[in-house]
Amino acid sequence: MSGNKVSLGGILTVAGTYIAFAIGSGFATGQEVLQYFTSYGVSAFAALIAYFIIGSWMDTEFITTGYREQFETKDGVYKYYCGKYIGTFYDYFTNLFVYMSFIVMCSGAGATLNQHYGLPTWVGVVILAVAGGLTVTLGLNRIADIIGKIGPALIVITILICIPNIFMGDLSIKEGMALTADLDLVKPADSWYMSVFNYLGFGILWMVAFLPAYGKTLKSFKQAAYGQILGVALFTVTALIVVLAMFANMESMEGSQIPILTLAANLSPALGAVFAIIIMFGIYSSAVPLLYSPATRFVDEKTTKGKLVIVVLALLGAAVALLLPFNKLLNIIYVINGYVGIIFILLVAVKVVLRIAKKNSKKTAA
Repeated sequence: MSGNKVSLGGILTVAGTYIAFAIGSGFATGQEVLQYFTSYGVSAFAALIAYFIIGSWMDTEFITTGYREQFETKDGVYKYYCGKYIGTFYDYFTNLFVYMSFIVMCSGAGATLNQHYGLPTWVGVVILAVAGGLTVTLGLNRIADIIGKIGPALIVITILICIPNIFMGDLSIKEGMALTADLDLVKPADSWYMSVFNYLGFGILWMVAFLPAYGKTLKSFKQAAYGQILGVALFTVTALIVVLAMFANMESMEGSQIPILTLAANLSPALGAVFAIIIMFGIYSSAVPLLYSPATRFVDEKTTKGKLVIVVLALLGAAVALLLPFNKLLNIIYVINGYVGIIFILLVAVKVVLRIAKKNSKKTAA
């Protein structure tokens, strides 16, 4: 490892991989942004600032720790932060939650094709499960190469859809913010600050399952750190633009399973048709690592047994995804696991403080 080597291309690849992973069915469809940010009106801005500050620290900590520590086992990162026993709990719990998040992705794919094309929900669910399962069999490096290219494209396209909606909406931003209080919007918590902590909580369980393993493969510490901070910054700015577009079109957000698709259709029905496919790519880019992490926790994806386990988990996820509507499934799975994730954030913070204190004491002694 050479901690000082860094290139713009390497930084952009890390940022793109993070964005593609983070964007998921919740963000790509707009449902996640609507529930966790937009639904709180003017407080959405405070929530986004809090997300950027804490999320940048948290995710950069994971990816750089993966680079620095080079964990030999899948559970190494959990034991590093939480100790043997609590670490073992989070190892199993996180992999279960990450798999449940894959199920949410499948549900989002079904809802996307159903809302715009009128196709049965199972069509989108099966397409994603099959595509995701096949991709996971290719291995981690190939996954990063594929989704790292999808992420930046999704950000650009989402921004191009949302900026015109900010100025062409039926409402002003101020009117839209005020209207959120009168609409029946699904919320993860009563207050914006608990919402953002819950958002960070379930996000941390995604990231700790993927970023340390990805960080282990990178060429330098700076590539990992700079790329991760850039990724979180671009993600947050895009979320802000989406929030503003939703405020300007708030009346049409209520009851929409796929709010971003509604915004695209506002500009042009034909654009909505194209964007539905783009959303599918966004969902796919998150679904792949979400299936990879739990599937490869106990098996090697390169073996016949490993490939069989991946296929079975993909198809089982598709079956479960058909049981509940997308927005309800997202709310139930993300909110419950978000609170468990908040505890993990505190444990990570304690570990970081102790590590810094130990490092400083060594310098003082020297």
